[in-house]
Amino acid sequence: AGPSPSELELLRAAVLPPSRAEAAWWRWRASHDPDTPNAFAAALLPAVATHLDADRLGADAALLRRLRRSAWVDVEFKLQMLDAAHDALTAAAIEPIVVKGAAVVTREEPRRGARTFDDVDIVVDADRLPEACDALEAVGWTTSDEFRARVGTGSGLHAIPYTSPDGLPVDVHRWVLFPRFSPVPDSAWFERAETFVWNGRRMRRLQVADEVVLAIVHGILTVSRSSARWPLDVVALTRGQDDACWDAIVRSASEARVARVVGAGLALCARELDVELPDGTLDRLSAAATRSERLRLVAARRGAPVSGKFVAYSRVRRANGQIPNPFAYAAIRWRRLRRRRFADIVGKRWAKARTRLVDSRRP
Repeated sequence: AGPSPSELELLRAAVLPPSRAEAAWWRWRASHDPDTPNAFAAALLPAVATHLDADRLGADAALLRRLRRSAWVDVEFKLQMLDAAHDALTAAAIEPIVVKGAAVVTREEPRRGARTFDDVDIVVDADRLPEACDALEAVGWTTSDEFRARVGTGSGLHAIPYTSPDGLPVDVHRWVLFPRFSPVPDSAWFERAETFVWNGRRMRRLQVADEVVLAIVHGILTVSRSSARWPLDVVALTRGQDDACWDAIVRSASEARVARVVGAGLALCARELDVELPDGTLDRLSAAATRSERLRLVAARRGAPVSGKFVAYSRVRRANGQIPNPFAYAAIRWRRLRRRRFADIVGKRWAKARTRLVDSRRP
């Protein structure tokens, strides 16, 4: 999980006051080339280009302007996919909730292109996930047979990755934190989601407090570009918020049993990025944290998986009022393995191991 020390320099360059941001930029620039960044740095450079003017960026200003324009175009195409997915689902009387990167961008329209994201994430009612899949496939969206076969099986699958007819990715979730990161279903988050208007469409997104918790947990407990850019979301979402919002953040993290991780994330943002926390916020989060949360954070920092597949399966069963059955779980896993080639299984395992290795070597 991140951000790494070099990524922190880019984050400082993207959010701190101009003189301190410029100093952070040149510290990063002394040992890195913005023309050949790794995937994590590339996710942050558009935000730096948005925040610092050309005089402070020096000879790199033209390059960073091009990166910002490229990011803006990419974001615009993906937001069109958000509109298309929303239209397909609402035509089937399914109201999706926009989460993660796309949801943050809808709050920061003047800065579009500063916050990049890999795919559009939307949530539908867990009971209506099969209908949502049918609605998207009816208008040309596609997913793999492996994922489609798992819909409605009671597995711990929390999202289906779809590809639009134009080749852009949209993940259709039934949960966001549960069951991988939290033992508590996300239903309360979805029930209190707020309504907003986007491109003439009435949409829903998580409340600010819930989106902050999601950004921190997903960023710290995963190995993806989110692990570098989640502090940007915390800074953007909490800017100008009152004590009521901070109380809601503490309450949301405590309810989801991720208070320890959220506390660690907010402490980093306060220490490194000048995010102002009300007095007692970190103490309240620490007091609400359980022992299992502390162990999960330690495991994530050491690159270990935050939860196994059987843990996710057990949480889903308990949420449905059922007792986890190891034999039933083994049968589910066996059916899945029989549908897959041995080479695919080994390849997927190797890809995960390689990702963790790359993450452990981030500068």
